Amino acid sequence: MALSTSRKLMLTKAIVFVVGGTFLLFLLQLYSSDQPMQMFSLQISPMQEQMELYSEEESVSEASPAFQGVLTRRVDFKGTNATLWDKTYPRQECNPRLFPTGHWTGLKFKTPDNSSQESTNHTGQQLYGSIAAQHAIWSHQHPKNCSDKKFIAYEALGPEHGIGTILHHLGVALQAAIDLDRILVLYPQPNYEWVNGWFCTDTSALDECYFEPLSSCTIADAFGDREPNLDNLWRYSELSLESYHCDESDPKFSERLLGTSLKEVMKTFDTPTITQHLRSETPHMFHTLLKAGNISENSFYWWRAQSIAYIVRPNARLLNELKNRRNYFYTLAPLEPGTISVHIPYSHHLKDQRTASNEAYLQSAESLVSRYPNDLQRRIFLTTEDPDAISFFSKLTNWNVSWTNVTRIPRNEEITDPNAVLNNFASRFGWDEEFINSFLNLDVALECDGFVGQLSSHWNRLIDELRSTVRCKYDRAFVDVVQGFNISNYFW
Repeated sequence: MALSTSRKLMLTKAIVFVVGGTFLLFLLQLYSSDQPMQMFSLQISPMQEQMELYSEEESVSEASPAFQGVLTRRVDFKGTNATLWDKTYPRQECNPRLFPTGHWTGLKFKTPDNSSQESTNHTGQQLYGSIAAQHAIWSHQHPKNCSDKKFIAYEALGPEHGIGTILHHLGVALQAAIDLDRILVLYPQPNYEWVNGWFCTDTSALDECYFEPLSSCTIADAFGDREPNLDNLWRYSELSLESYHCDESDPKFSERLLGTSLKEVMKTFDTPTITQHLRSETPHMFHTLLKAGNISENSFYWWRAQSIAYIVRPNARLLNELKNRRNYFYTLAPLEPGTISVHIPYSHHLKDQRTASNEAYLQSAESLVSRYPNDLQRRIFLTTEDPDAISFFSKLTNWNVSWTNVTRIPRNEEITDPNAVLNNFASRFGWDEEFINSFLNLDVALECDGFVGQLSSHWNRLIDELRSTVRCKYDRAFVDVVQGFNISNYFW
């Protein structure tokens, strides 16, 4: 039925009234805001252009205007200045005494005849440039003066993640801090599960309880004149793609502090992008070091190893506790030369394409001995939370298999979510107890001369990263139970 002229006129007036009223409300909101809205333009660049944005050959003029200042600043911070990494350090040969003081190069033990022996302090091979990189990171995190520095305050991931995952994410934050010429500090988390227990009394961060401080600067230095609390932390911007790529004209660039908690930020749309972005490259200050070794700037696994070598520096209390527990749960004597480390993640027997059976781990150890009969023995040091794996390896008659006698998850635990089972166990047994016992196993595993694992496991990556850097065992064989000796996928 056709509308009359009067009805058409009334309908038109109603539409104009609604549209006009909506626009008026928008203007009122716009001008009453404390921070008026800014107009922006949307630019979509090809992925290849984004990947090449920081290549040394890329000229600043080719980048978008928003990134010109960033490129200028980063070119100066890529390692062209010799003070960023010392060229006099050896880049292939490895002497643990050349690492900065406090690095986890190995413990000194007394042998049964009471003579001193450094079972892990030996010369060998390092992952290219590790000694130089560790000194550069240490210098960055230990400035002469903290008052004129800028910072990133990081909150560690929660107990829904394993220890290896937590440490690797911390390495991503360290990379962001180095790229932005900021100092990384840990924000206090007094209710954080992993610093809960007798060993961590009066501490509120991983680098207070277990590790050497990440920096000579403190969280108080990071907050300056403000009290270090959440109310003041929320006054600052969050680490994101926007704050990571901002130039000197952006207020975020000059902010004294950036907050970051991947635990919280991963819930937003932005953070997976910044996380993936950082995971796909190496800190710009090391690009010339990598270039000198004919290593790609995108060799992100190289950086993962360097970040772990710096972060995982047990403090004196933890080192002493590890020594005491080793004597109680294992043996204080060094491992027999030629021992093979086998680490089996707790979730290895779940139906997943990246898992392998106990038999697959044994077969990998067999292949190591067959390939290196003069260097390796039929001796296995087994690390696992899985009692079934211990039962399997303990029955072998043609292998000498040992493991620490620490408390493990009971066999009757129903396994659906491995992290949930581990966390349930840690909450009953003690978070600090589980952390220390895990590092006891890690320490002994790093003394081995051959390595079997699966690099889809964060803990296996910890073993590989530390043995390749501070333990000077990059030249020792590591076999992946899925990929074999020719490892190409590092699951990052």
